[in-house]
Amino acid sequence: MIELGKVRKWTGYAIVVFPAIASGGPTGRLAYQVDSGAIHVRSLNNGILGSDSTVPSPITAGGPPQWSPDGAYLTFSGPPGSGSRINVVRPDGSDFRTVTNGSVGDQVEPDFSPDGSLIVFHGVVGNIHTVSSVGTNNAPTNTGVPGGHTRWSPTCNRIVFSNWGFTYDSDMFVRDLDTSTTFQ
Repeated sequence: MIELGKVRKWTGYAIVVFPAIASGGPTGRLAYQVDSGAIHVRSLNNGILGSDSTVPSPITAGGPPQWSPDGAYLTFSGPPGSGSRINVVRPDGSDFRTVTNGSVGDQVEPDFSPDGSLIVFHGVVGNIHTVSSVGTNNAPTNTGVPGGHTRWSPTCNRIVFSNWGFTYDSDMFVRDLDTSTTFQ
């Protein structure tokens, strides 16, 4: 527990963004991106930040990281500023794969589907896309919907997203992939 007024730099970095805790597989792991763009994975002690101040080596560069449902992989966009593509990697840095091709331009904010078979993401300027989480250099499927900040529904057939700065007023929407309809 962190007491008020007693803050310590647990990560050793000035800025930590996009923390994600693994919910499946071996629990007690935290992935995060730091100000340099590096992605780190740390173990938690019974689900809380422990007293270990050792900063782990980065597993890769990019961000923001999101865990697969089984906790076996992380997905992230990267490297930033170089025509970012969607990648997957194991938490120890092994089995790094770029799962998208470069047909969409910069690809950001990936999220695994609840069954782990697909990843949803959006182009920096453009539509929401899905892609298979297995293999490499896959062509994304364009949903035809402009938006961002995408997340899957638990049923795997709907995507929730915001449309801030795109064609609709700034708000939350749901895209049903089975019927190709968008609603609030």
